[in-house]
Amino acid sequence: MSEASDYTMTCACGTERCRKTVTGNDWKIPDLQKRYAGYFSDYIQRKIDANA
Repeated sequence: MSEASDYTMTCACGTERCRKTVTGNDWKIPDLQKRYAGYFSDYIQRKIDANA
C-alpha cells in the first residue's frame, strides 16, 4: 500500500484472502484500510486521515 496512482494489477497469490485485482485506488476501501492499518506509506495515510 505505497502507491496511489492509476494502475490495475492481477494477483494470483492463491491465498484465501486474495483480492484477485489490486489497484492504485484500493487505499480508499474501508475494509482494506482496517486490514492494512500501519502499512500504508505516509502520503497515503495522510489521504486516509483527511477523508476520515
